[in-house]
Amino acid sequence: MKWQYALTRSGLAIPLFCILGGGTATAATVCTSTSTTQIVCTSDMFSGVNNFQASFLFPYFDSTLGTLQSVTVAVSESASGRISLTNHNGSGNPSIGDRPFSLSSNVVLSVPATPLWTVTSGTATWQGSTLPNEKLVHGGSRTITSPRAVTGGASASRHTDLNAFLGSDFFTVGVGVTTSYTPPYPALPSGITSSYDLTTTGNVVMTYNYQTYPNLPAANPSETPEPTTQVLFGSALLLLSFVKRRFQRR
Repeated sequence: MKWQYALTRSGLAIPLFCILGGGTATAATVCTSTSTTQIVCTSDMFSGVNNFQASFLFPYFDSTLGTLQSVTVAVSESASGRISLTNHNGSGNPSIGDRPFSLSSNVVLSVPATPLWTVTSGTATWQGSTLPNEKLVHGGSRTITSPRAVTGGASASRHTDLNAFLGSDFFTVGVGVTTSYTPPYPALPSGITSSYDLTTTGNVVMTYNYQTYPNLPAANPSETPEPTTQVLFGSALLLLSFVKRRFQRR
């Protein structure tokens, strides 16, 4: 696992690039300071077909910047898909028309807080139907593609148990995508099968809200002795010491 991490206090731009194990997963997170009290870290896009998992490295909050007040995690997703119908019959042209079906995608984040923090995107569902009165010839197939992408998203905030987000390294946010398929109903004629592909893309955004440390009070000039006063005071001490030694000799 490799990463490159840079932090600049002015503007607080934090580019982060990480290559996760296995040689197949690549995840990137970029953090920017939107104000003096907020840092927003946005992951690269995750994308996959049907059920899959991904993970992203996010930097811990640097406690030298201030006191962490709250953390917000958000996930958004967009899903588009298709179903394929195939007639395996050796003969006949059965009707496949006007049967509703649905494809759904759901994203769950796992944040290693204490206790474990999960955020669910909510289900993005494509509801479609086969073409009315269409017959599928034997050995033939038909693919129905979603006309547009469906979206989902959710966010959650935490104001307590924030120690899990403090440090100088990185922590991993897991992304789990699950899909479900409700095949055409009523059931397709015997010999006709259906399959699906649902592509889900999205990203994760983590926001640190914090309060900067108050500035230390400036020294009060009236409490600092002037140079002349310091010299007079020092001279008085020397004179007292001299008189004391003269008195002891007597």
